Amino acid sequence: MQSHDRACPVPSGCYKELVARWYRSAGQPLLKIVIVKVPNGELPLRVFFCTDCTRTARQVIESYCCRWAIEVLFRDLKQLLGFSSSRARSPLAVLRTAPWVGVCYTLLVLWHMELGLDTSQLGLPIRPWYRTKRTVAFADILRLAQRTLSSADWVDPLPLVAGLQASTSPPQPKAA
Repeated sequence: MQSHDRACPVPSGCYKELVARWYRSAGQPLLKIVIVKVPNGELPLRVFFCTDCTRTARQVIESYCCRWAIEVLFRDLKQLLGFSSSRARSPLAVLRTAPWVGVCYTLLVLWHMELGLDTSQLGLPIRPWYRTKRTVAFADILRLAQRTLSSADWVDPLPLVAGLQASTSPPQPKAA
């Protein structure tokens, strides 16, 4: 198991923890509340809640850090791929929608990885409020896919299919 010390540092003295009940939000169960002082940023404090009161402050914050990528995935599925506006109504359609959106997400990420583009080739948008961006987000991958597909000739799909067949043909043995 990896150590999350670099990703989730909790310097001693920069946090407070307590166990309390918050009837309005959580009802009867006790909550472990961890308040962290953040030295830089717009918000001076971050507050983390956990229903397992036996966890240490470090464990609560590390759990949050490990969960962050999953939350970003759900946000991307809902906002960028339309999972939140699904019109599935029948029970079978509802059961099929989430896996389908997940497969689409996975295929787009694998397609981008297969392309092997670095960030300079991708043409990341320049945003005045986000000058430090150095990595690719799913929104960038989706934008690249939209640009690629918008230039495809859908009236005459034969060149598109021929390109797919050429790229998926089995590798030929190399002469020694």
